[in-house]
Amino acid sequence: MPSDESDRIISLLKNAIRLSNHTYRDVEREMGWRVGTITRLMRGGLGLKVEHLLSILHVIGFSPGRFFVAACPIPTAAEPAEDRLFRLLEQMYADPATPQAAPSATNPQDEIDEMVQTSLRKLIASGALATGTHEPQT
Repeated sequence: MPSDESDRIISLLKNAIRLSNHTYRDVEREMGWRVGTITRLMRGGLGLKVEHLLSILHVIGFSPGRFFVAACPIPTAAEPAEDRLFRLLEQMYADPATPQAAPSATNPQDEIDEMVQTSLRKLIASGALATGTHEPQT
């Protein structure tokens, strides 16, 4: 991760701790860490790991999902490959207790697929495919 990006994430974590009305010492006590551990993490001396980040967020009562949304807001326009990967991961790791909205046809290919399916359903229902004609039977 580029240093600027790391610095931004660490700054966000520092502010999250401060705004949660916890001190570094409160978090260290809760986690069983020695005094000064968080300061060294924040300065880069120990290397902040995902495990550390998740543990700190748990102690201050801030969900990782909301932290990362604040850290990395989703851009309004994404490349199709990135959008596809995001949707697939979102579906794979969605919390089953959280109701999911029906997937919308935002991708032009999804809209085309939906239109073709609708047309095929109409053709099958009319019996046109069975008779080989393209006009509804009367």
